[in-house]
Amino acid sequence: MALAALRLEALLGDPRDAANPYGLPALAASAGSAASAGSAASAGRVVPLLVAAGLGQVTAADQRVRVLRPLLRRDLALGHAAGMSGGSGTPPAARARGQVAESSPVPAVLLGPAALVAAAGSVLRRAALTVAGRGGGELRQWQPVLAAAFADLLACESLTCVALRRPAGPGPGAGLLGAVAGYVVPTVLADVLAQLGLVLAECGHGPASTGGRMLAKLTRDLPLAGVDAAGAAHWQDRLARALPALAAEEPRAPHRGPAPARFRLADDLDAAISRIGRFLGGYRQ
Repeated sequence: MALAALRLEALLGDPRDAANPYGLPALAASAGSAASAGSAASAGRVVPLLVAAGLGQVTAADQRVRVLRPLLRRDLALGHAAGMSGGSGTPPAARARGQVAESSPVPAVLLGPAALVAAAGSVLRRAALTVAGRGGGELRQWQPVLAAAFADLLACESLTCVALRRPAGPGPGAGLLGAVAGYVVPTVLADVLAQLGLVLAECGHGPASTGGRMLAKLTRDLPLAGVDAAGAAHWQDRLARALPALAAEEPRAPHRGPAPARFRLADDLDAAISRIGRFLGGYRQ
């Protein structure tokens, strides 16, 4: 799976090369409705790269998203359209909104949030590199903003990853974890992207810069992946309507004591750092 992601990264070429059609400068420069309409056609062209990378051999939803991350990081609309095709080459425009090809194991509700997390990570990286390059007082000024953005992004990625790994089961709560991700991820990351836009602008990287164009295109592409304000409102309504059924469920088995704590306020500093390291290490594997 990791090798497949590395192969896809190599097949997509240098992201900094302006002559590369899959590089960040070229992708960020595509604008307006023409770019949105062209996402389906571009996805058809990128499918051979997904096949060559070995995407078809990956069946687990969370692992499949991980293989797609090199593409999702570069372009939300293109990566989402390719994921919607299921790697089959079927044009996404030929289906109803929100429907994923049968050959794709990634649920439609989770493909959008996963794509948004990856794309927002690219903007965060760009903002962090911009601030680091300026150094001095500006580094100290924007460090808390970047740290908060990273924490929010990590929380959204963790939620999406858990939802991808948990199969939908029977009962009123079936599929609700995906609805939670569909509501929470766009809501939280909308604020993160606004903060990153402020960082880029204040550091002299306005709308004409690569970072500014990346952010502007990402914002325009949100409705295509169903992760705009309207998409979040849809899943919020789904969760609200499911509450009565969840409340009526039969009581679960009695609680048998407190679960093992990840961190305790009473822990000494060394022990707390050790626990946090082990906890985060699980997400890196």
